Amino acid sequence: MSLRERLEAKKLEQSEITIRGERFTVLELDRADRSRTFAECRDKAGKSNWAKLEGVMLSKCVREPETSAAVYGPDEWQAWDKLGSGMTGPLFGEIMRLNGLDDQDVGREVKNSDTTET
Repeated sequence: MSLRERLEAKKLEQSEITIRGERFTVLELDRADRSRTFAECRDKAGKSNWAKLEGVMLSKCVREPETSAAVYGPDEWQAWDKLGSGMTGPLFGEIMRLNGLDDQDVGREVKNSDTTET
């Protein structure tokens, strides 16, 4: 089987995580859906709305494990703002891992840990 065939045969990943006693299923998006999501979370000037991006990604990727139902739909992305960051932070960390995102992708400032010469 060729690499192409092996890649095309792979299913999108998902993981189950437990946070504060609650179980969640976290989904990987395909590249096209991830790109559309990034585009939808930009304003008219093309600047990213990072709060919206995080909320929409949480809505698209977090599911109830028993039913696979979305906890909040993409139009309800702001509902995530009312939950504690101790809950949403680990969920978003898992979303980032499964979807190949890094800090720059989601607008997080990357600290420069290089030492400077004096």
